[in-house]
Amino acid sequence: MYSKLDKAYQDETTNKVIEKNLLIENKVKIGDDVFNFELLDSNNKLFNSSDLKGKYFLIDFWSSGCAPCRRQFPKLKQVYESSKKHSFEIIGVSLDKSKSKWKTALEKDNLPWINVIDQSEFSGIIARQYNLWSIPSNFLIDKQGKIIAINIEPDALKSLLINQYD
Repeated sequence: MYSKLDKAYQDETTNKVIEKNLLIENKVKIGDDVFNFELLDSNNKLFNSSDLKGKYFLIDFWSSGCAPCRRQFPKLKQVYESSKKHSFEIIGVSLDKSKSKWKTALEKDNLPWINVIDQSEFSGIIARQYNLWSIPSNFLIDKQGKIIAINIEPDALKSLLINQYD
């Protein structure tokens, strides 16, 4: 549709955005390999996602100002508590610009899993690798490092993990 617009309304920047974000071949999809990353965790130590190789893990993108993100935390905590003994982990990736707002949210919500921050927000390399446009967004990774679910709800996550352990 965009290509049919008058050329006066087309520009290189918009073409790149469309190509990167809207063309199906550029989308992250089930079966893709995980994109590994390094970010500072809540203890100001460098966390490398490749350390979780051999585990199921959920990469959960959120921010302190995202009410829908934070509303799902109680259910995610239940899933985490019942599944962590089965080599399951959650990495909370905050896209907050403000480290202090992120830390306040972590304390208030009492998040027991690995928490890291990318202060570059949606322009950061991780958000770009995972083609993020909005949050909450998540990616479930299997023991082989493959994406097996995208934007899975906590109840569906719990069911899926239970089936993996049987």
